[in-house]
Amino acid sequence: TICGSGSERDAIRQIIARRGCARGVHLLDPIDPVQIQEEMLRHNVFVLMSDYEGLPIALTEAMACGLVPVCLAEKSGINELIRHGENGLLVSDRSNSFFAAIERLVTEQGLWQALSAGARQTVVSGYSTELMLRRWAGLIRGLDEERSAQPRRLRRPLFLPLPPSKNAFGSEDLRSPPLRTRVRQTASRVFLRLRLFVRPRARLRAMTGKFT
Repeated sequence: TICGSGSERDAIRQIIARRGCARGVHLLDPIDPVQIQEEMLRHNVFVLMSDYEGLPIALTEAMACGLVPVCLAEKSGINELIRHGENGLLVSDRSNSFFAAIERLVTEQGLWQALSAGARQTVVSGYSTELMLRRWAGLIRGLDEERSAQPRRLRRPLFLPLPPSKNAFGSEDLRSPPLRTRVRQTASRVFLRLRLFVRPRARLRAMTGKFT
């Protein structure tokens, strides 16, 4: 079952029709977050083949429902959550390794049951709402006690070195451009304004261009 929508939805529908697997592969509309767990409980496995993830909420919710996660091994929060062979399966690619993992769940006696129990226990023991609330409360109390014992101002560093931005995360990277880039952009704007001021004809062309 594939839930959701997006630019590839029509292409996925065409693949399902072309391969004649509509009886086994179901493409559903987006599901309300309140109802998603009810849908998850109708299934046995949660598949996540992303190139990169943080700590996916959908994966955590699926494991809480007892679904066995089958995910692409990557350097992210997935490796913090899934222990291969204990509470899920990590695969190295989207073809042979993935097919082999699904075949194991179908053919190895007791494997799905063991991984399902491990997946749910992982969330209950490490990511439950009650546990998160206790951890946040403990952190806040600790900070308050430390502040009371030794009052001090929080010093903000003048410069905070960050790794270079990546185009793949451009929509999420909201940092300001480097100083050199900002200086170049400012200089370009100042030069353009100076040029328009010094050359009236260029200024007239720029103004008429706005109204055409």
